[in-house]
Amino acid sequence: MKKTYTRRSFLKGLASISLGSLLTTSFGYTYAKYIEPRRLQIVRHTITSKNIPKSFNGIKILQFSDIHLGLSYDLLQLEQLMVTINNLKPTIILFTGDLMDVPNEYPHPERIPRFYRGFRLLLESMPYMVTMITEDMEQISINKPLKTQDLDF
Repeated sequence: MKKTYTRRSFLKGLASISLGSLLTTSFGYTYAKYIEPRRLQIVRHTITSKNIPKSFNGIKILQFSDIHLGLSYDLLQLEQLMVTINNLKPTIILFTGDLMDVPNEYPHPERIPRFYRGFRLLLESMPYMVTMITEDMEQISINKPLKTQDLDF
């Protein structure tokens, strides 16, 4: 037997789906804008292997990425991150890209050299490696807020 829907049941279903979609979208936006950018995750791993030379005992490698400077993450938060990194006292630092959220739309490109100078000061006393993804390089080449000597990597 074929079930028929009344106008009332159709509108109730439509209202339920609309409300559910609105709540899901609102939660997703709130999480992405306000919660996730302030969520620092520190994960510690101890790596043991007979193939690792004894000279590597006690080496602390710190890797960080996905800063996404922009609308949800600002330079003040980045400076706080640098303080946290410094307090962890790593032996080696690896920064693996995604500095900018939307590289060509960063509202204050003139402030970026300040980050790099602070980053360089943090790294002065330890080995480091910096990799930049395409979007990071586009920020440098299109907006030209930095000179090569500002990066000094």
